[in-house]
Amino acid sequence: MGRTDPKLKVLPAVERVLVIEALKETRGNQVQAARLLGITRATLRKRIEKFEIRQDVSVN
Repeated sequence: MGRTDPKLKVLPAVERVLVIEALKETRGNQVQAARLLGITRATLRKRIEKFEIRQDVSVN
C-alpha cells in the first residue's frame, strides 16, 4: 500500500460525512458533536475548518 493508494483518499471523505452527520444530529452543538465522535471540541473545530463545513449545514 503506497502513498497514492486510492483507498486512503476515502478516509477524508468519510471523516467529512461523519462530522456533518454529528453536527446535524446535535443540531449544531459542537460540544455534543465532538463527544458523539469521541474527539475534543478543538479537534472538531479543526475538522470543520479543514473540510470547509459551513456552520449552517447543521440546522438543515
